[in-house]
This record gives sequence, C-alpha cells and structure tokens, in this order.
Amino acid sequence: MPNTWPTIAEPIYPIKEKTLFPVVRTDKEAPYMQARKRWTSSKKIWTLTWDEKVSLTETDYQTLETFFLANQGLAFSWTHYATNVTYTVMFDQDDLDGDILVPGYRTLTVSLRQV
Repeated sequence: MPNTWPTIAEPIYPIKEKTLFPVVRTDKEAPYMQARKRWTSSKKIWTLTWDEKVSLTETDYQTLETFFLANQGLAFSWTHYATNVTYTVMFDQDDLDGDILVPGYRTLTVSLRQV
C-alpha cells in the first residue's frame, strides 16, 4: 500500500491539469506517416500552487517537505481536491522551490505525475 498525501491546506484554484498520451510518429517516403500510441493508457500531471492568497502555514510546509523527502522517487496516493478521485502519483520534480511570504507563511508549487 503506497503512502498517502499529507493533510495540509488545499492549493489555490484553478489546479492545473495536463493529460499525456504520447504517440510515436515515423515519417515514410512520399508524404506518408506511420503512428502508434506509446502507452496503453493516458497519464495526468497536476500542478498544485499555494500563493499569496492561499499560502501554506510553516507547519503545513514542514509536513509537506518531510513527506517530499521521504517519498521522492516513490509512488503514493493522492486524492484530487475537486473530483475526490484517488490516484497513484509521484512527485514530478526534484526540488521544492517556494518563498517565505512573512514569518509563518510560504508559497509553493508542486507537480504530481500519475504512475
């Protein structure tokens, strides 16, 4: 059973969501092209943002940072805030890059990729 996303403040809306379904294309002689799906199913990427309007408290940031360090490179469960669908995801980044707004509050952007 994979780990579960920590209970922290919800990110600001809109939540960016991208659907990936790559195709391998091969050009042929004459004006023809051959194509096939690279994967058997699509995958999604979500970008979660906490900014000046909806920021993370220092406690939430520390919770997320601890989770990031413990689960980087591993799959975990994340429930979509708007749809309540649970996905198995991984961090789609190698760092946490945020700003301290004022003492006790931070901004942050996190990218999650479906596995």
